[in-house]
Amino acid sequence: MQTRAARTSPAEDFEHDPRYAVSLREAWWCVAYWAAFTTVMVVIAWGIAGDRDPAETTYIMGFPEWFFWTGIVTVAVFCVVPFFMVRFLFTDLDLEPEPERTGERS
Repeated sequence: MQTRAARTSPAEDFEHDPRYAVSLREAWWCVAYWAAFTTVMVVIAWGIAGDRDPAETTYIMGFPEWFFWTGIVTVAVFCVVPFFMVRFLFTDLDLEPEPERTGERS
């Protein structure tokens, strides 16, 4: 049985990989995308129907105006945004660890 002093901490065993920084940056882009999407949906829906009497609701293509602009138009726009995020902001990384080189001295 190992003694407490003989064990190594997880920090000592951790091997830094540059892919972590790229992954963290891309994760923050995803959080920003989600926050923007949610904010736009709430602002548009609340702005159109927030204080309006339901009897005054107007309809576009059979949908209430607030739903048309949030549930259809905004969703359609925000379905295109990830394409451009992946194309211009994300980095294509190999998920496999670098292959070990044989025959080299350390």
